[in-house]
Amino acid sequence: MNNATETPVRNPSRSVERVEKLLLRAKALYGECFAGSSSRAAAALLNGESIGDILLITAPGRINLIGEHTDYNNCPVLPMAVDREIIAVSIPDSQGIFRIADADPKYGEIRFSIADYQREMERGSEKERGSEKSNGTGIPPYETGHWGNYFKAAVNEMIGSGYPVTNGFSMVFSSTIPLAAGMSSSSALVVLAALGTASANGIETESQAARLQLAEMCRKAEWYTGTMGGGMDQAAILLGSRNHAVKIDFAPLEVKPVPFPPGYTVVVTHSTVEAPKTRETMDLYNRRSIECRIAAAAAAKRLSDAYGTAALKFIGDLTPEKTGISSEKLAAELDAVLPPEPCTEQQAAALTGLSSQELIGTYCRRRDGSQFPVPEDGFKLYQRFKHVREEWA
Repeated sequence: MNNATETPVRNPSRSVERVEKLLLRAKALYGECFAGSSSRAAAALLNGESIGDILLITAPGRINLIGEHTDYNNCPVLPMAVDREIIAVSIPDSQGIFRIADADPKYGEIRFSIADYQREMERGSEKERGSEKSNGTGIPPYETGHWGNYFKAAVNEMIGSGYPVTNGFSMVFSSTIPLAAGMSSSSALVVLAALGTASANGIETESQAARLQLAEMCRKAEWYTGTMGGGMDQAAILLGSRNHAVKIDFAPLEVKPVPFPPGYTVVVTHSTVEAPKTRETMDLYNRRSIECRIAAAAAAKRLSDAYGTAALKFIGDLTPEKTGISSEKLAAELDAVLPPEPCTEQQAAALTGLSSQELIGTYCRRRDGSQFPVPEDGFKLYQRFKHVREEWA
């Protein structure tokens, strides 16, 4: 069994009946390659036994304990994996085709292939594309918010990152992670797809080094879907363990398990407030990421002008170790770098030393190339900068 977490968290919903239903749906969709569709086969897979070429793959959700909106600023976080997960049965496809279905038929099935990536990259490399539509970056995505984009994201990035991907897979999955509830059901899909692709191609994923590399790849992959997030979710999903939180540092990515004292239990409740993956929701999320990066650029310019520091990209880079500036002087400079009122486009450009056009081109572009709208109430650079520094302290 290929678990996302190294030491599987206890999952009360991981049952023989659930796996058997996955096997039966997979057999109905993909035929005799899933012939072992029985309770005995399901029990064997749950016990880590082999049933032909069939693989059982899992990826849990996560919650965050400390560090809100800090990971994409390269600042530490303390999340933990939970006992709600995506579970899938999968089998390699030597033709390089990916066939994926939810256990619930209402969500349908998707199909794409390695050839889609190769074809789009060839079109994207042409000097004259003419009127032919091509994203120039690999497998064309579905519409914003489609669950299939999370599978495409992982496969697209694995191929682009140089992983030896020649096989696809046929997969059926189901999830007990609440949707749109802030428990990283989307990132779990990306990790599930990455683990499925790795398993189908004989790529090692069990060592700590391999997990860290895969987590970093999945972080980059998820930008394909339109979000400008960090690497907390993927690292927590891949490197979480039972009865532990994980302290995650970035640049470089480092993960340290943090044990809970005996007798402690973390209880997670659902607020019932949902955040569906629409463009509007993604824009709200991405606004924070954009404002944080502009704020970091403004601070980097101030430090460069005053002290000749090297170019810095993230708020997490603004440390005495990376700048060579004492804690007292650095704190004074950072306290004075941004005005407390929201900034206009022109003010933000001036703070970063860019023209308005350069500011928009550098920071305000969605993945599809369209412009992120300049907020009507201004860029909240001071508020974002202050929040991250206080969370980080």
